[in-house]
Amino acid sequence: MPTFTYKAKLGPSKLEQGSIEAENQEQAIKKISDLGLFPVEVRPYKQSKNISLFARFGQRNKIKNQEVISLTRQLASLLEAGLNILPALNAIKSQLVMPALVSLVDDIAQNVKDGASFSESLSHHKDIFSSLYINVVRSGELSGRLNHVLDTLADFLEKGEDLRQRIISALVYPVLVLAVGILTVAVLLIFVIPRIGVMFEDMGQVLPLPTQIVVGISSMIVNYFFVFFAIIVVLFFFINKRIKTKEGRIFVDRSKLKTPLLGMFIRKQHIVQFSRTLSLLLASGIPIVTALELVANTLSNGMIRQEVKTMSTAIREGASLSTSIKESKYFPAFVSSIIAVAEESGSLDRSLARLASSFERDVERIIKTFTVALEPTLIFLIGLVVGFIVIAMLLPIFQINLIVG
Repeated sequence: MPTFTYKAKLGPSKLEQGSIEAENQEQAIKKISDLGLFPVEVRPYKQSKNISLFARFGQRNKIKNQEVISLTRQLASLLEAGLNILPALNAIKSQLVMPALVSLVDDIAQNVKDGASFSESLSHHKDIFSSLYINVVRSGELSGRLNHVLDTLADFLEKGEDLRQRIISALVYPVLVLAVGILTVAVLLIFVIPRIGVMFEDMGQVLPLPTQIVVGISSMIVNYFFVFFAIIVVLFFFINKRIKTKEGRIFVDRSKLKTPLLGMFIRKQHIVQFSRTLSLLLASGIPIVTALELVANTLSNGMIRQEVKTMSTAIREGASLSTSIKESKYFPAFVSSIIAVAEESGSLDRSLARLASSFERDVERIIKTFTVALEPTLIFLIGLVVGFIVIAMLLPIFQINLIVG
């Protein structure tokens, strides 16, 4: 929505300045008048052309999860200290450095000042704040426990971000090893082997079979490089386009779950996310049917997401959560047993939190086992390929030595 800056009179002598969001200039004037002000000047907001390159770069930067977590934590602390939401937002804004974050907080504060609730102000930035985040904040506003809800929300986001960072960190070294290995083989086949191959051809010697294979692969890559490159690009765009279709996404998500080790990891990681998110929503006072619909929207795998939506429908029709989970093929049987006990005892949110922690430990063990096995396997395979190439190129030299000898 466009932003307009204005100058307006409050009384005969006092002049106010500010900014407001509106569909057009007429609506902006109406909004200003509704605030009890008399508009003097209203014009579309324009970014200053003298802004520094660093600031412009910062504004284009996407606000990261860690910054949202920090913002949530600070806001919870200020509300706990007794500040109202608008002074708390202004206090946070005065300490921020990143232009994009300053602009975000300023816009939220302006909407709150104009009479919107905090959750409504957040809903204008759905690219930064998820529907889950906005609904949890709304529940905190309705219950009068916004400070507690924000603190819990910050913990929830932090745990999710920690798990994501651990997965990324575990994959960094194997990916680096694989990249270096591919680069090494590519340099050998494209730059080294052709020169050595020319030398062998000049000698007029019959090359051993391994050498012929390596020289043939190298010659094919060098002579038809652009053909291979074009095929790879076309395949990439074709596959990417297919994956973006509904059928393509279902096929990929189903294939992931059927892959032996990857499927187990994805299921457990989704159970962690399901349990922790549902625990947060139920603790915030959100009804279970609505909570399940929100949880489903946070899950990346389409097959599991559909299962959770089915659970929501079943509960709306009168089933219990434990019964609906028992019908799912992606959740272990003991999960429904634990939830059944929790439903009877009235401690569903706490049991879900403990379940999330338990499965998170399983996910961490899988990550460690996977990386421990993957690293030596990659090194062995890359060493095998490079070793074969080196031996293949040395064999003709050994032949010459035997003939001369």
